[in-house]
Amino acid sequence: NIKHQLANCDALMQRSKPDSVMVHPGVPVKGHHHILVTDIPTEAPHGSTIQPEFKNVWRYMLTGK
Repeated sequence: NIKHQLANCDALMQRSKPDSVMVHPGVPVKGHHHILVTDIPTEAPHGSTIQPEFKNVWRYMLTGK
């Protein structure tokens, strides 16, 4: 369950408020989030944003923009 996983991440990171954002292919990521999630169908959820259509996510992770 994604809500359970996000709650665990927030607890481990000692965050008092949620720090996640839903990302989509080609849509710029805004804000200052540390947990990026997507709901695209995939057989490999952990590596789901490795695909070229997620350049926006990699740009955010590497530059914060």
